[in-house]
Amino acid sequence: MKKIFKTAIVAAMSFLALGMMSCQKDDDDHEILEQTGFGANAQWTIDYTNESGTYNRGFNVLSQKHTSGTCTVTIGDFPECGVAGFVFGKTNNLDGTANFGLVGIKRHTSTALKYYVSWYKNVDLTKMDGFDNFAGTDGKVANGANNSCIEIDKTSGWKTLNDYITAGAPASIVIKVEATGTDSNSNNKIEASESDGGYTVTLQNVGAVIQGNYNITKSDTGLEKADQCALGAYANVYPLKSMYATITMSDLVQELAVEE
Repeated sequence: MKKIFKTAIVAAMSFLALGMMSCQKDDDDHEILEQTGFGANAQWTIDYTNESGTYNRGFNVLSQKHTSGTCTVTIGDFPECGVAGFVFGKTNNLDGTANFGLVGIKRHTSTALKYYVSWYKNVDLTKMDGFDNFAGTDGKVANGANNSCIEIDKTSGWKTLNDYITAGAPASIVIKVEATGTDSNSNNKIEASESDGGYTVTLQNVGAVIQGNYNITKSDTGLEKADQCALGAYANVYPLKSMYATITMSDLVQELAVEE
């Protein structure tokens, strides 16, 4: 009986190891983002110094996929040191490029935040450093003439929240991403089967006062359904800067039982 039990444990551990090896969950060569916890209890910490002369970027997403969710981004009092963000709807194309939505947050001054909301297509995640924006396989940044990489900018550049926080204190903002569609289950959540391919992005302070509201349409995403996709954290630490921030999940909509 002990031998059978031991064999079962070994087999289970081997299956788990194989599953972990087969899952590429991040693109973070600089190890900027450190994840603790899982699912709606996940948190990513950025405690990083960029000693290079170029941008250091990274993604780290949850192992299982989700339709949408809510997180809080908190940034220390280090103005213009980099961007912390929430990435959602991330899928991979056959050529290895990625499509995704991104809400980027940075500390602009001691009392102001800046943010942007964009949808990206055909991003080459091997070319995240050395560019002032995401780039495609052709090495050209988003939205240049005839470039393969596309940015659909929903905020028309950076938006500023003046007098948003107190100097010397951390700055926090809540980002809520919801798939759009018909709530046929009447549970106040649009699940993948109910979605129409678009998203609503809402930014609010910790007191639930809305700071910005944006729609990413199905014509932006090119999706018929907001399928369960990779969702998680993004970081961009500026050259020769140090950054401390956290991205903390608080809610998720739907989860695949088995990783694809």
